[in-house]
Amino acid sequence: MLNKLLTMYMGFMTYGTTGLMPHIVGPPGSGKSTIARQLADVLGVRLHTISVARLNPLETEGIQMPHGEGEDMILRLLPAAAWERMRDGDIVLFDEF
Repeated sequence: MLNKLLTMYMGFMTYGTTGLMPHIVGPPGSGKSTIARQLADVLGVRLHTISVARLNPLETEGIQMPHGEGEDMILRLLPAAAWERMRDGDIVLFDEF
């Protein structure tokens, strides 16, 4: 499985593909998080784990904040802190679906 994920990752990074996202499915304790951690270690990137079971929508989206004044006031998205910490190539694991 690690080899397949490495191949997918390299394809994503080389060609900018964003439409495909691997889904790792299995019972608790079967190594889903471990394989994601190993992938990040082999690639030398960071793994960001977001627990979907305890997810608050603001943690993934961010919040709309007013910018400007009067008629020029617009809403701008203030991204969630999790996205601000990420660098190109990092892996995000949405865990505990």
